[in-house]
Amino acid sequence: MGLGRTLALLVALASAALTVGCSAEASSGASDTSEDGVAQAASAVGYVIDDVPGRATGAHCTGTLVSPRIVLTAAHCILSPKEVELAYGADAAKYGVAFGIGRVADLRRVRAAKVVVHPGYDPMHGHPTDLAYLVLERPVTEVAPLKVVTHKERCDYETIGYGPKTRAEAVTDLKSRTLVCTKAGFDTRGFIQGTARDGNVCFGFGGGPLVAPGETEISGILSWGEAWCSETSQRANYFAPLAHPENAPFVDEALAAAR
Repeated sequence: MGLGRTLALLVALASAALTVGCSAEASSGASDTSEDGVAQAASAVGYVIDDVPGRATGAHCTGTLVSPRIVLTAAHCILSPKEVELAYGADAAKYGVAFGIGRVADLRRVRAAKVVVHPGYDPMHGHPTDLAYLVLERPVTEVAPLKVVTHKERCDYETIGYGPKTRAEAVTDLKSRTLVCTKAGFDTRGFIQGTARDGNVCFGFGGGPLVAPGETEISGILSWGEAWCSETSQRANYFAPLAHPENAPFVDEALAAAR
C-alpha cells in the first residue's frame, strides 16, 4: 500500500514532501500504554476515519481532542469535496473520530458535524500549515482534551498514532507510539523537526500529536517524514507547530468553534 491513500496525499507526494500518510483499516499487535498521564494523553488521541460512499473500507489518520468537540489533525488527511466527487462520485466525505483504548472496532465513534482545513494549506509545497480541525456532533466527555502549548527542545516527546513503526510491521488498528527528540524553534520551512528514537512512523500516524510523556499537552501535528516506514530510528519527522505565527490564529479559531 502506497503512502498516498487519497488524491490529496498523491498530490503531496508529487511535491517531494513525503507526507506521513493514512491507512486502510486492518488489525495487528501494536500495544497501548496505560501508565498515568500517558494513558490520558493516549485516550485523547483518536482514530480519524472517513466514510466515503462507494468505498469498501474507510481510510484513516490520527487526531487529537483539544476541546470536548474539537479534534486537530493534519490537512493532508482531509479530502476536499471536489476531490471526493472526482474520486468516488460523492458530494462530501463523512468524517468521524473514534476514542478509547483497544482495537478500533471496540472504540466509541463520534461523527464530525464540520471539517475545516487551514486556509494556507498547500499540498504542492512543504509548508507548516498542514492542519485541519473537526467539530464533533456532540462533546466527548469520557476523556480529557489536551492543552495546546509551545514545544521545547527535549528528547522525551512521543508521537502517537494508529500505525506501525516500520514497514515490516502489519498495519494496526491499535495505538502505537515512538519517542522523539525535538530541536528548539522551527526549521527553515517553519516545521518542528523531530528525530525518532525507537522506531519510525508509518501509515496511520499522519495527523498524530507531539506530546510529552506524563503530560496532557500537545505542541505539534505530524505532517511528514524523510524516510516513512524506515526500518531504523534516527529519521527526521516534521510536525506542524501549533504555536507557529501562521497556525496560532487557526488553532484559536478551532478552540472557539465549539463555544
